[in-house]
Amino acid sequence: VYDVSRYLDDHPGGIEVLLEVGGTDTTEAFDYVGHSSLAQENLVRYEIGSL
Repeated sequence: VYDVSRYLDDHPGGIEVLLEVGGTDTTEAFDYVGHSSLAQENLVRYEIGSL
């Protein structure tokens, strides 16, 4: 589980895409886009828990 609210303004894909998927499992969408390894590494700072 990630809280990306601090990242909204900096997201290269725009705020809208994050707001559309907020509160859902975004694993498939994240993988489909093909985020860089840096983007994957940066997720650590937004992690707030796990399910």
